[in-house]
Amino acid sequence: MINTGSPGSTRLDPVTLEILSSRLAAVNDEAAATMRLVSGSPVANEAYDMNVGLMNAEGDCIAIGVYISIHALSLSATVKDIQREYAEAPGIRPGDVFMCNDPYVGACHQMDITVVAPIFSGDELLGWTGSTVHQIDLGGPVEGQVQIGATSIWGEQPIFPPLKIVDEGVLRADVERAYLRRTRLPELTALDLKAMIAGCNVGVERVQELAERYGRETIADAIADVTDVTEARFRARLRELPDGTWSHRGYIEYDTVYPVVVSVTKDNDRLIVDFTETADQAPAVINCTRPACVDPDQDRSSVRQGGDFDIARYRQCLVHGGHAIPGSGESGITDLVRVHDVSRTILNPVYAVGIANRGRRIPWPARLARPVHQRATHERRPSRHEDEPVNSQRHLPTAPPTMRKNSSNCNPV
Repeated sequence: MINTGSPGSTRLDPVTLEILSSRLAAVNDEAAATMRLVSGSPVANEAYDMNVGLMNAEGDCIAIGVYISIHALSLSATVKDIQREYAEAPGIRPGDVFMCNDPYVGACHQMDITVVAPIFSGDELLGWTGSTVHQIDLGGPVEGQVQIGATSIWGEQPIFPPLKIVDEGVLRADVERAYLRRTRLPELTALDLKAMIAGCNVGVERVQELAERYGRETIADAIADVTDVTEARFRARLRELPDGTWSHRGYIEYDTVYPVVVSVTKDNDRLIVDFTETADQAPAVINCTRPACVDPDQDRSSVRQGGDFDIARYRQCLVHGGHAIPGSGESGITDLVRVHDVSRTILNPVYAVGIANRGRRIPWPARLARPVHQRATHERRPSRHEDEPVNSQRHLPTAPPTMRKNSSNCNPV
């Protein structure tokens, strides 16, 4: 149940807000169920390597599914790119659906297809819905996901920026045909595409039904209230933790060994995440693009969606022990997290280094969430990656000379 705090702190009364926030979450769950049932892919039906998300009109997630969080949170970057690049041509209209697999725009890596659709109430944009399903094959020189031996993104699966796959309710056969021509499994890939579009259709229709029943302004107020209440609860949870700095190191390997180094500083109700000691970018496969790690909007200094530092994973750690935070997305939380990164590193590479196996690397930097939270609250659990005592500041060992180190200047975001 949402704790709205003091009376008058939300636009809607607590009962109405509780009803509508729960209904929006149920709409998102129905979209996920639709996508999973329509898809013929074992990735969606058995492995659940998929997710869905509801977003506000700006593209920030307000609800995500119970599946892999990074897949829902990456939708935000795609929506923001569409709004920035396509507002005039080809335009954003009711009934449109866009698809993308470009990791330099927002997809986790090329194998994760994101499909997003605007939600209009009349002529006004109310929000967005979206879905992602990992694909088994999308072309490239090697079957499947990992393009061993690639030296750039050109040696991996083909990428495409957002494309309009449905134009005002009509499926574009030319775009679908071009997309399916790339894969070695066109039938299965086509089913997944239709499933993602079906999930978006459900999300759009159900939110529009809510707007017709309660009024557009009421639904817009509910979306804004969920964001505000989430921010208030997140701030309150952060204040319960002691101030300090904690660090963590992981390693990933391709042509050599690359250290991934993260320091998190907690100051009152703010977090600063520092990646500046992370290694230089690799030629291919293991990098993580900036949109997947840091806010794609250059004018905002906050984490916007999951990546190698996944805000949803950190939120889950912070709510451990029953400290529930209403809202399942990153909206309302992201402005409280600042990120410092460095250009041309494996967490902020420049185009066109490869990204193909980016999904396999999430546990390393994202694993900082658990040890950071455990050290901050002294709820430490054994880990084979940690053998040092709990301190307010953990000093990292120097990387062996054979490892790739960072050679760039700090780029605070």
